[in-house]
Amino acid sequence: MRLLLALSLLLGARATLRAEQAWTAYADAPMKTRATLVARAGGQLFFISGNDVWGPTSTVRSYDIAKRVWKMRAPAPEAIAYSAIAANDGKIYLAGGCIESDCGRPTVASYVYDPAKDSWTPLPPLPEPVWGSQGASLDGKFFVFGGVAGRIHENGASAGVYRLDPKATAWVRMADMPRPRMNPAGAALGGKFVLTGGCSSVHPGNFCDTIALDSDAFDPATGKWSPAPALPAPLQSHSAISMGDAIVVAGGAPGSAKTYRLERGAKSWVAGPDLLRPRYLGFLFPLTKGVGMYGPGPTGGESLIEALGEPEVK
Repeated sequence: MRLLLALSLLLGARATLRAEQAWTAYADAPMKTRATLVARAGGQLFFISGNDVWGPTSTVRSYDIAKRVWKMRAPAPEAIAYSAIAANDGKIYLAGGCIESDCGRPTVASYVYDPAKDSWTPLPPLPEPVWGSQGASLDGKFFVFGGVAGRIHENGASAGVYRLDPKATAWVRMADMPRPRMNPAGAALGGKFVLTGGCSSVHPGNFCDTIALDSDAFDPATGKWSPAPALPAPLQSHSAISMGDAIVVAGGAPGSAKTYRLERGAKSWVAGPDLLRPRYLGFLFPLTKGVGMYGPGPTGGESLIEALGEPEVK
């Protein structure tokens, strides 16, 4: 069964998070945007859109991991932020998000980016506008988990799950998550997709009544949910990635530098090495030997990309 985390792609991250390891400086990004989406396709990292001081952007940059070179790419079809993102079969999928910085105008738009052609193609629109969702590529299909379905001041967090077959003409509504989640983080583990944390609320206009500890596991083969070990601390706007036979979560609101690891078959999470800096709305992504992290701090954008399990750049 082909099970891919949105950010780990076909390669996966094979490193193991150990307490004696430490995060190190890896690269400096040429931008300091917030909520920038990051995905890997082949040997390239792609940094897509996000918020700058004027609001959402359409800017796309790539970073060649081997050559350590940045390059401007074809811009996204619209300025957007807080979208769901996943990489599958060498392409990058994007769905939903906000086209205003305060999320007063969420969108149903979906797109696929082909790095080989440096071009974007529209996909079928989502059944409803969502933002703050978790994207994933599972069994070759693009999934969107949770978020806020609608305008920021009119709707609470959603438990909705949508699936798109790249060859299909419409999204399919799947079984709802056991609880609403906005800005959760998830990764593949043991044939399932483990979704962690996020904001929960069913009150219109207040999408973050509670920051969740709970985790749930989704089985793409059956479409069913089951409980997973709860996080050690409530987190939202954090990131998650598969690392060998474990998943790792890092960062999160209101500005955490903590990391936690869940081994396959384990009943609880264990603490890992702290990030160099607190990260909020950051992204974890696979590198050559380990993983990287890019994202803003609690007070604004950051250019520093840090890494775990990679040789330190001198």
